[in-house]
Amino acid sequence: MKKLFALADRILKNPVTNFLIAIMLIYGGSSEIFEDYNKAKNAITVHHGIALYGMIMLVKAGIAIFKAISGIGRIHSVITDKTKKPPE
Repeated sequence: MKKLFALADRILKNPVTNFLIAIMLIYGGSSEIFEDYNKAKNAITVHHGIALYGMIMLVKAGIAIFKAISGIGRIHSVITDKTKKPPE
């Protein structure tokens, strides 16, 4: 059971998973907002909060993904610098 919880924890804390969930929340919230707008309901409803939360999740996941990509780039440059040095 611990392995299952550990796997679920890794999946849910993954920035890519959060990015995809954020996209779904933004899409769902936005479609409901546009539907309400077309019906002339000019009220702030739950859909606005869902879309806003999705946007916040998207920014947080994007930052985490970009940090990971830049970390990989730094590691790659360090490795290539060490391998390109001539022997002394």
